[in-house]
Amino acid sequence: MRFILYSLACLGSLLLIVSVWLIWDAVSFKLAATIQPGEFLYYSEKQEISRNKDSDGRVTYQETTIYLPVFTLIDSDGERHRVYGTESHIFRVFDSEESIEVLVHPDPEISPRINAFIPLYGNTLSFLLIGLLILIPAVIGLRRSPPDTSVQEYLPFMLRFFGFGILVMAVFALILVAANKWFPEEQSATNETEEIESDALQKVEDSPSELDRLAFRAAQQRDPEKLRQLIGEGANIKNIPVPIVSGLVSFSQIETLEIIFQQGFDLSQTYGGGTMGYRAVAVGKSDVIKLVRKYGGPFGVPEEFIALAEGDLEGLRKALRKADPNAKFRGASIDRFAKKLKKVELLQQARAD
Repeated sequence: MRFILYSLACLGSLLLIVSVWLIWDAVSFKLAATIQPGEFLYYSEKQEISRNKDSDGRVTYQETTIYLPVFTLIDSDGERHRVYGTESHIFRVFDSEESIEVLVHPDPEISPRINAFIPLYGNTLSFLLIGLLILIPAVIGLRRSPPDTSVQEYLPFMLRFFGFGILVMAVFALILVAANKWFPEEQSATNETEEIESDALQKVEDSPSELDRLAFRAAQQRDPEKLRQLIGEGANIKNIPVPIVSGLVSFSQIETLEIIFQQGFDLSQTYGGGTMGYRAVAVGKSDVIKLVRKYGGPFGVPEEFIALAEGDLEGLRKALRKADPNAKFRGASIDRFAKKLKKVELLQQARAD
């Protein structure tokens, strides 16, 4: 019995040591890094397969899914860089196209990290909590149990303690989720950018004409000059796949979008449950909203949400006067939507006047 307790105490202590080192590493990284603006794109799912062998010699394989963040950062020169995170997140808590802060280390060999509680400390604190749940009952058992105590006698205490520990971990999980201001009703959008890229690629391959396919590809690669050249050679992009256009909306590719709209793209088409105007509002792209208005595209969104996303103070004042106080967009009230877009002050100013 005491051998088991000593083993558990060693395992718990090891987890605590590793956790403390990881916390120190995260704090050191944050102190040395500079903060750059960025945008969260999606979670990339990665499958990890572990090989297990039981006492009978049978080999089994277990598949585990981890979620690695993919995001962009804007450097001091205004250049946008895509970053593939190396640290998995214990919760999928970011929304696609959500504005974030990115920590960039002076050493270019060290990958940037998202400046938020879960990416920096979530995994580490989970290890810390598990280590405590293993170490504490083991130490209590070593201090209070006689050397001849059997496993059966000590088992009820261990089960009660671990039951309490599971409850604590559940509360801890809720705190972690709340720390990053998670929007559960919008979680379905977390992988939308990844789906846009894969769907668009498939539809490019299904294009009926080689010239059209090249034009679609140029649009997808955000190359307006190449796109104009191919249109001049006879490419027809009126029926360009909607996922490509949706991706351009997400990244405010105004020049490319205007070329597409000029060629007669049907702005009433939907993708992911909404039109291009709807998507522009959802991700707060004011320049795209103006472009959709210019070409007469529909939004299908309450006017006050459109004005807020566009940053139109006067339009927001007018819309609020006749707005339904219970109106929601993608499950969020106007106050929650303003908080997401970081336009709370604009909303307050519109209400105050």
